[in-house]
Amino acid sequence: MQRKKLVESLARKVKEFVNDTTLTEDVQKSYYETLMEYRIAKNDFDSELTLTDLERAEFYTHYKHWRESTMLYQSMDKILDSSHYRAIINMGKRAVPYILEQIQERPDMVVFALRKILGFTVIPKNRKIVPVDEQCRMWINYFKKNKNVLTTEFAS
Repeated sequence: MQRKKLVESLARKVKEFVNDTTLTEDVQKSYYETLMEYRIAKNDFDSELTLTDLERAEFYTHYKHWRESTMLYQSMDKILDSSHYRAIINMGKRAVPYILEQIQERPDMVVFALRKILGFTVIPKNRKIVPVDEQCRMWINYFKKNKNVLTTEFAS
């Protein structure tokens, strides 16, 4: 019973937070669902909602729709031409922490967005074909070695 009340309270808080934006009703609904899923999974019912929550919702809403809308495609061109994938890239540096979060959880093609966003790659030039899981490890290692990059360059 206690958990149900916590979820209801969180739902009201998230709905109010998302409704205070200038987003369309459909986008507000997607962000609401994304934030609720995240907060419930983390058992985070009380902390204040912030701009970071909105950015997280933006990223994961596009990520979820991108994965769902392209999961049956075999063509990389079609997968990477999705409007939701482009929206992730258009988030720019704000998407980087969430991409890293996702590829640390499990290797994913969203790793390709890092090259587009950052304008460089960590893949050695002599490597023509690098599996996605290995590319994910390379990017994760790059950011582990360059921790200050996330806190300085990407904070803006």
